[in-house]
Amino acid sequence: MKIVLLALALALMVSWMLWQASLPRLWRWLDARPSGHFPVWKKVRERLDFIARRERLPQAQLWILPEFSPNVLVLARGKRVHLAATEGLLRALDNEELDAVLALCLIHARNRRRRLQSWLALQLFPFARLLHSYPAILQLFISPCFTLLLRLAAPPSIVRSADKKAEERGDALVVAAALQKMAVLARKIPLRRWNIALDPLFLLSPLALDGGPFWVFLSQPSVEERCEALLTGATCESAAGLP
Repeated sequence: MKIVLLALALALMVSWMLWQASLPRLWRWLDARPSGHFPVWKKVRERLDFIARRERLPQAQLWILPEFSPNVLVLARGKRVHLAATEGLLRALDNEELDAVLALCLIHARNRRRRLQSWLALQLFPFARLLHSYPAILQLFISPCFTLLLRLAAPPSIVRSADKKAEERGDALVVAAALQKMAVLARKIPLRRWNIALDPLFLLSPLALDGGPFWVFLSQPSVEERCEALLTGATCESAAGLP
């Protein structure tokens, strides 16, 4: 019994050490930069703080990813929330769409399952990086293990729930338009730096954007499904053309 407790304590300590070291390592790998050094992003940061106060959502630390693909990585670490937005997001969306997307990201971060998903993703992140160096046949067998764990931590229903809250706030049309616009550009300009462990942390899952290989477990519904759900019951002549 003592050996089991000792092994459990050792495993928890190692897990905690990996957790503490994982976030700085992640930002370095993604080449993420703090938003406060750039005037344009400083305004985005101010908008993010305003939205958080207005909607009584958690405050978030904003990072910039040097990617042309429009997307946001949403990470909840304890009580702290980190949003890593790509440069392409600012180029792709107008002010109203950007506000709606930032609010949606904060809604995601407030969900307790997102914290579990973030913890698990950061634990698996270094192993997922190694996976890309393995032969394709090994990736074929190992990838489902990663995606299954992450899907169990936060199933697709979590994404639908966050979208539903955006609909309740009256942002359904704006969010649907923003997601569709982001998806169109993201398929033309895919993310350069991501791996299978980080996939569900993005507002638009790269795997879901491509339909995903048949052997992985997607943690997000497709953008078309999300837009259709958002626009159900919406009274707008152009609504049918958004999905």
